[in-house]
Amino acid sequence: MKKSIAFFDVDETLISVKSMLSFQKFYYQQTGIDFFMERYVSYQAFYQDFEIASQTRPRAELNKAYYQSFYGREMAIIQRCCWQWFEQQTTELWIEPGVRLLQHYQDAGMEVVLVSGSFIELLAPIAQALNADNIIATQLEVHQGQYSGQIIGPPCIGKGKEDRIKAYCQSRDIDLQDCVAVGDDISDFPMLDLVGKAHVIEGNLELMRIAKFRGWQVHSIACQQSKKLINI
Repeated sequence: MKKSIAFFDVDETLISVKSMLSFQKFYYQQTGIDFFMERYVSYQAFYQDFEIASQTRPRAELNKAYYQSFYGREMAIIQRCCWQWFEQQTTELWIEPGVRLLQHYQDAGMEVVLVSGSFIELLAPIAQALNADNIIATQLEVHQGQYSGQIIGPPCIGKGKEDRIKAYCQSRDIDLQDCVAVGDDISDFPMLDLVGKAHVIEGNLELMRIAKFRGWQVHSIACQQSKKLINI
């Protein structure tokens, strides 16, 4: 068993889109929707409510609200749509500094784990493309093959990431100080502060200020050398 782990946030650390919103838009565009079952009749209607809520509600609450829109959706259809969503992404999906770090730690023999508030079904194709070892993410509640609109456990955001990583390492008898974490947003701070070495992908000014104070390396995304996939 590998005795050290590199934990990677996903959205805007490894990929250039917000996966949950990108998928929701794809779902509404591509799927024949039963409007009597769906809470929103279009992505625009969903996004309007989501954007308004984002001005006042904490990210963990927004995360729960997002998944409420999955009420009644067939798990099999969502799983299929997740792979279709990934397949239609362009090569501009990847954030080069994040992917290079992931490959660096893979080459060093470390286990690579994706950690995200996004849901497991959507992260599966991303993890496969990156050869990640495991996923820590939101698990959606399912009843008789349909999503209930609820999540299992707390959202995997902020302290939720910290708690899940602690439990993951404890179950494997791995010292957190032997681990690495990579993130881009201030909500990733608890995860980054938990481990022995942290990397920050350029973007969030508050997190970048903390990184400078802590001596964490900040990786610029302005110097991406190409739009093509990086050995994937």
